[in-house]
This record gives sequence, structure tokens and C-alpha cells, in this order.
Amino acid sequence: MDRKTIICTVVIGAAAVLAAAVGCAVGLWDIGFEPESLIGFAAIIPAVIWIFAKGLNYVNSGIYFAGIGYIMYKNLFDGFSARFAVLCVLLALLAAAVPATASAFRKEQPESAEQNEQQERIEE
Repeated sequence: MDRKTIICTVVIGAAAVLAAAVGCAVGLWDIGFEPESLIGFAAIIPAVIWIFAKGLNYVNSGIYFAGIGYIMYKNLFDGFSARFAVLCVLLALLAAAVPATASAFRKEQPESAEQNEQQERIEE
């Protein structure tokens, strides 16, 4: 990872935490926060590092969305319910859709780069 990416990630994360803290302090929203939900970051942080280091795939995407689901389960739901089941299905679909979309675009980029190089050679 380059330095600009790390700095941008830290700044965006700090701004989100600051906005949540200020919003809670002045009563703009009621966030029910359970400290146990921080365990979800044990899945999210390594998945994000893996994504930046090796690229996006189905495994690290699934781990990332599982961590998000755990945090939401602990903070937003009282227990297992139909709403949580719907959330799990949506998160599973997202976990499969994100790397599929990324791989679709990843395949198109090298082909277009090769075509551009061929066109440049023809024009010369």
C-alpha cells in the first residue's frame, strides 16, 4: 500500500468516528453500542488488509461482510429474528457480488490496455 492510501483511510475512519461521537454527544441520533461488537473488527481489519495486499476475492469479501453482520447483530438486533435473517441473506449476496463485479472489471482492463497498445503501434 502506498502512503496516500493509508493516510486517506485513516482520515476517513477518524472523521467517521468523530462524526458518530459528536452526534451521540449532542443527541442527534441514538446509537446503541455494545462493546462486545468490537469483536467484529477482528474479522474486518484482517480482511481489509488482505484486500489491499492481495486483492479482492470471495473469501476475504465473505470475512469482511461477516464482521459487518456481527457488529450489526450485536448493536441493532435483540436476538435472532426474521429481520436479521433478511440482513444475513443480503450480506451473503453482497459478499458474492462484490468480488464477482471486481473480477468482471479486472478482466476488461488488460484487454483494453492491449488494444490501446496495438492501436498505438498501428498509428506509428
